[in-house]
Amino acid sequence: MERFCLVFLILPVLLYIRDPPKILNISTGVHTYPQMPHKISRMNKEEVHVITMIHLEPIQVGEHTFIGVEVKLPKTTLLTISNSRGYIMCGALDVGLLNERLADRKILAARAVGVKTLKELLEAPMESVTTEAEQLGIKPGMRGYEALLKLV
Repeated sequence: MERFCLVFLILPVLLYIRDPPKILNISTGVHTYPQMPHKISRMNKEEVHVITMIHLEPIQVGEHTFIGVEVKLPKTTLLTISNSRGYIMCGALDVGLLNERLADRKILAARAVGVKTLKELLEAPMESVTTEAEQLGIKPGMRGYEALLKLV
């Protein structure tokens, strides 16, 4: 059941990342990625509220573009900034699990605690990193943007 629920959470994100709708902002000439809406309805059939649960945005660090993902959950928000090699994430990341039980996957990841926005994640010091990330030069205490540049 747990995997089933995870698939329904992750699948739309993966499909959205693979083929995101692009909207060209004519005034700036920049492509933007709109928020992905999730509609819910209350008992009152006349009221339908649109709540943004998943937000994707390109994150520019130096000359490199990463994908920022914000997932709003009850009482918490999951944050991650990634590229094809690895990622930095909020305190929900279990670095111990990645190092111990998933070591064979050689995951490049780092964790920052106490962050509430993607901007804060970029500026925050990394609290813990995976063994593979440490071998790449990503160290605890390093700022998020510095860790991301090591993933390029």
